[in-house]
Amino acid sequence: MVKIKYLKNERGYALVLALFAIVIISLLGLTLLGSTISTAKQTNQTDTYYRTTHLAEMGVKFTEAHIYQYVQTNERPLPGSSESTVKDYIEDMFRHIRAQADLVVVDSQYPNREYQILENLEINVSAADAETEVVFSVKGIDDEKEKELDATFVLDGLGGQSDSSDSDDINWEDLFPTSPTEEWIVQEGEAFPNPPGDDNKYNGNTWVNGNSTVKLTDVTINGDCVMNGNFYSGNGHPDITICGSAKFNKEVTDTQGQPGFKANLMIGNHAIYEDKLFWHNGNSRDYLSGGSTYFKKGAEIGNGPFVVGQDLIIDASTGVYNFSSDVSIKRDLIILNYDPTVNTDVLTIKNSDFYVGGSIKIFDKSGKPVTDQSRIPPTTQTSDSNNGKDKNNIVYHYSFSDTSIFEPTCKITNGTDDLFVDVVHVEY
Repeated sequence: MVKIKYLKNERGYALVLALFAIVIISLLGLTLLGSTISTAKQTNQTDTYYRTTHLAEMGVKFTEAHIYQYVQTNERPLPGSSESTVKDYIEDMFRHIRAQADLVVVDSQYPNREYQILENLEINVSAADAETEVVFSVKGIDDEKEKELDATFVLDGLGGQSDSSDSDDINWEDLFPTSPTEEWIVQEGEAFPNPPGDDNKYNGNTWVNGNSTVKLTDVTINGDCVMNGNFYSGNGHPDITICGSAKFNKEVTDTQGQPGFKANLMIGNHAIYEDKLFWHNGNSRDYLSGGSTYFKKGAEIGNGPFVVGQDLIIDASTGVYNFSSDVSIKRDLIILNYDPTVNTDVLTIKNSDFYVGGSIKIFDKSGKPVTDQSRIPPTTQTSDSNNGKDKNNIVYHYSFSDTSIFEPTCKITNGTDDLFVDVVHVEY
């Protein structure tokens, strides 16, 4: 009987061991299964992180490539352009890039994988270094997961002049050499215009010695130009196009000495007149400088629109300035060396609209601002068109409805040869 009881106790112990083993194995299996599932989730999350990061990096590369593509078909602002002009150009550029990025299909099997160029954009323009820093964000998207990168690009070769600065920040003396250097084309005045090719173009900086006359032939100078003698025109009303900056050391007038330069004159960048400009009488002619125009010894302006893409600067101590045609100045009217007791009627306006997009700035011989403006025409501050009501007045802070009038048809800066995009930082 004792032996039988012993055997029953042994069988119960074996059952307990079996159940315990099953529980242990089940727990180990569940733990292993949980670990496997957790590892799989972590792996999937890691893969998703790398995919979203990679997608964002693709967006950065896409942006870099499309900056170059954009400037190939959209001419860059001129050297010395205003800060706002450069910013407008870059904002238009990124609007175009964002639109192109929206059309990209990264993986047709996974349509929810994409990158987006975000709208937040920081633009810092440097005139001194001729470069612009652009900070923008790119988002990589993989279904519901996202990764955002902040990228900083420096566009070397695309800079501008601060809107807050005056044209006296331009170093006018350094715009042109005192004599032609090796890269300049030198042309004697009596032979001008007589470009070497058949297309009436001077392909480079051009220096003209002595008096010169333009009659019937249209002329294009694809660079800067220095006219070192009197510059005359005949009766043919040709088009004279200077793609860079221009300096006129003597009078610009009619070939017979009669006041009235009879040609259309388009200057891509800045223009400086060391002597008087006679631009009236005869048929209508157009004047445009994409940059600033600086008059040192007076001007007679009439019979055609007179348009300046930046500032108009006049020296009150050495000349008088008469305008009988419509004038449009995109930025400021600057009067230098002004003395209200001496400079009587330094600026007169007759039967014309005189619109200034910026301010009127007047300085005495010491460079200090002048408050007595009794000898200049009445001024009106407005931002609206006055339909001729302000003829013979200077209308400043004027809002131009069509800013394309300030854009020259020929610019010295073209293509991408001197543009370098430096990806200086990408923040993950």
